[in-house]
Amino acid sequence: MGKEIKIWYDKEGDYLEFLFERKKGYFVETENDAVMKKVDEEGNVIGFYILKVSALKEKPLSISLKNKVEGKRKPTKVDYVYELFKEKLEKEHFGKIVAIDTELKKIVGIGDTVLEAYRQAKKNTGKDQFDFRRVGYSYIHRV
Repeated sequence: MGKEIKIWYDKEGDYLEFLFERKKGYFVETENDAVMKKVDEEGNVIGFYILKVSALKEKPLSISLKNKVEGKRKPTKVDYVYELFKEKLEKEHFGKIVAIDTELKKIVGIGDTVLEAYRQAKKNTGKDQFDFRRVGYSYIHRV
């Protein structure tokens, strides 16, 4: 019997996630803007997600998901904003998902799931694109 792969589709967010292993990790960019891969602390691929899945009807998607992240990940705007609020967030909301607006340099939504944080962020700002991070962990993900 082969390895179990968990697949989750978020219709409202229009993304599809595949997890090969349930363990701590973070999302990193790939050569395709629609795909983020999830890697563990050693850089091994443990999953990936595809954004705007409904758009795949018109154009097929092809991508190579290589193990090992080359070098250390460079800090992003999201890292900078998260650091501004890190101490308070980790004390009051450890394990929750936060929606981050890098233009406003603010945490604009908090929830138990990406969808909850997204809905709160959209309600608070009227925007529809945010960066997300699980409080207390070292991964980022964008919807």
